[in-house]
Amino acid sequence: MTNKAAAREALTYALTVQLHNAGTHSRFIDGIVLETGFQLDEAAAPLVALASYVERTGDVAFLAKHRDALRELQDRIVQVGAAPAPGQISILQGITKGDKVVAKVTDQIIDGLRVAE
Repeated sequence: MTNKAAAREALTYALTVQLHNAGTHSRFIDGIVLETGFQLDEAAAPLVALASYVERTGDVAFLAKHRDALRELQDRIVQVGAAPAPGQISILQGITKGDKVVAKVTDQIIDGLRVAE
């Protein structure tokens, strides 16, 4: 069973007050960064939690309300830059700098994740 109010409160906090920390691995109790660098799982955690929340509750309005936070996370996670150096490959195939990665969120959910057109 889902406690919708508690989940919504935790997600609201994650997508507002704590949004700037998404992708930070760990911090000391006083907030100073313990380990520098970007952690993909830490950046994606709010998205995974949000997908689970929307799938279980059907609260699509909450998703729409936090669209700007989702775009910020998207930009942080998918940063398309210069082509890889010789001998390296890109994990992003068919995407070039300036391309929109997510154009429109649909109502379709597959394996707990919303499908984008």
